[in-house]
Parts: sequence; C-alpha cells; structure tokens
Amino acid sequence: MTTRPFDRRFGRILLVGDIESSLCREVGQACLDVFGRSTIVLRRELSGAVSTLTTARSLTPDPAEFDLGIVALDRPLRHRRHDIDRLIGTAALSWVVVLGEWCESEMRAYPGHWPVALAVRGRESRERLLLERSAMTGDIAALPVMAGRDETFGAIEASAKLYATEDGEVCDSMPFLSTADRVFRRYLDDVLTGLPNAQPLAVIDADPLTEATVQTIWQRAEDGNRVLVLSSEPDLGSVKAEIGRDEVEVQSKFVSPSELHTAAMQLVK
Repeated sequence: MTTRPFDRRFGRILLVGDIESSLCREVGQACLDVFGRSTIVLRRELSGAVSTLTTARSLTPDPAEFDLGIVALDRPLRHRRHDIDRLIGTAALSWVVVLGEWCESEMRAYPGHWPVALAVRGRESRERLLLERSAMTGDIAALPVMAGRDETFGAIEASAKLYATEDGEVCDSMPFLSTADRVFRRYLDDVLTGLPNAQPLAVIDADPLTEATVQTIWQRAEDGNRVLVLSSEPDLGSVKAEIGRDEVEVQSKFVSPSELHTAAMQLVK
C-alpha cells in the first residue's frame, strides 16, 4: 500500500495494549508507517489510558493533545463495558479498536461492548489508519463514534479510493456473492472486504449443490471470474468432482475468517 506525502507532524498517538503481544507491536509499526514521525504513548490497560487523558486535559486547554487513540485487543473480553464507556467518554478523541484473530467473533457475540464504527480486524488496521489520516487532513469527513455499519463501510470505501496498492489497483472491490443464507451473506460481507481489484471474484454457497448452483458456478467461471465455492460437506473433493471444473477453488465453510480471507486473496492476486 503506497501513501501520499504527509505534510504535518502528528502530536501523539495513545496506544492501549500489551507490548509483549505481536498484535500491539504490529499496530505500533503500522502507526509509524502511516503517520511518520509521531510519538506513541503506550498504556497496558484502559484505566491507565483514562488517567493519561485526564492528566493531559488538565494540563492543556487543547482537546487535540492526542491525535488518535488505538486499542490493540489481543484476547476476547479483556475489557469491561464500564471501562470502555469511560475511555470513550473521557476525551473527544478518534478511536480505533484493532481486533486480533481470537477477538474477531467478539463483535458478533457482544456487539454492545465496542461501537462497530471503531472496530477493525488486525489485517485491515493499516487501511483503517489511512482512513483516520484522511479524516485528520480533511480529505474525508470524520467518522462518528456511534456510526452504524453502513456508515463505516461507506467511509472505508471512500478512503480506499484515495490510496492505491503497489501495483496500482484500488482495494475497494467486493466479490459477487451467491447464497440464500442471509446471515451467512452478512458474515461474508464482513470477512471479504478490502480485496484487490486485480481479478473479479465470485463466492458461491454450495449448500445445497443443486443443478442451478452448478450452472451459476460454470457461468461465472466462463465469464472470467475466479470462483470460490464454499461447502459444509466433509469431502470437498467429491464436491469439486460434481462441479466438474478444475479451476474452481472449493473451501470448507468452517475455516476461520482469516483463512477464508487468505483463500480469496490468493485467487484475486
């Protein structure tokens, strides 16, 4: 991901997380890559971050003492709802919550803990930091803390169009999705964001693998799409044999979100 020159120096970034975790270190490096020469203030717990914000507010009338707050969430349910609300309410500050792989399900199981507008998967944290940088420089409107899912995705899409990948492609495409399961479709919408636009991708639910489903797979493949078929069958080889096209990739529905995202990335590179 290439970035445009950044013509102002950010003051400070407040990072909350365990420095011994790989996620926290990766987020810190991403901050340096995106924001350049910035000072990162690290606090292990939310209570320490609240104290830091309270002290900064008492020492200066400028509410922008910190330019951005980031929480690196490396394990589920680490923070209590009361502490989260207190952190967000302490200062008028933009927050990003970076979810480790073990925490990706937390937003679905406990959607009230962190506002959805703040959360981003670890592998997408750099893109989200670019979005925040765009808001700070005035290229896009700042995202409200209590923004809904549609507003969040819309802002990410707007930011993605400002930055190109190293091969010149913009990472703002969504694949063609074919499934009758509305809940599963929303899950795919969440997981398959930020894919490169290099190759068109079709993701097709093969439960059940009817004649109409096979026809859809064939049609998409013949139209030049890379096709990823998802099935709950234990014998994926038999599913692929029934489809009858060697170039079609068949994956289990039960892989992790990161594995599914990786499989899609490999197809569209």
